[in-house]
Amino acid sequence: MIDALISGSLVGAPQEKTGASGKPYVSCRLRVPVADGETLFVLATAFDAGVKRALAALGPGDPVSLAGPLKLGIWQPPDGGEARINASVIVNALVSPYHVRRKRDAMHEPPARETRQPVAAGAVMVEDDQPGF
Repeated sequence: MIDALISGSLVGAPQEKTGASGKPYVSCRLRVPVADGETLFVLATAFDAGVKRALAALGPGDPVSLAGPLKLGIWQPPDGGEARINASVIVNALVSPYHVRRKRDAMHEPPARETRQPVAAGAVMVEDDQPGF
């Protein structure tokens, strides 16, 4: 398997489904631009609860980057047309512009205040002004 990071835009809304084993998943198709103006359509499937929730919250046309194992194959149309690349990915993680803003905002929040442990009786606490010591 190839571990891939794929960026593109959703084609249609993600769909929540249940597999033959009864395990729920979310699937969608992603339009990925490639060289020379060509487009590759990638089938994406998510099984992790957090990833399913994030993927299902997106809508048609939303840009997204997906990470996970990529499987490539060749699809031959039944009418004998030109063979095309068939790609699918099991999504382990994703990021969208909605996530980027949340992460960017979190980076600018003040850090959580440190709590100091009480000093044991008889111990002396020495504060050193010299960095690195």
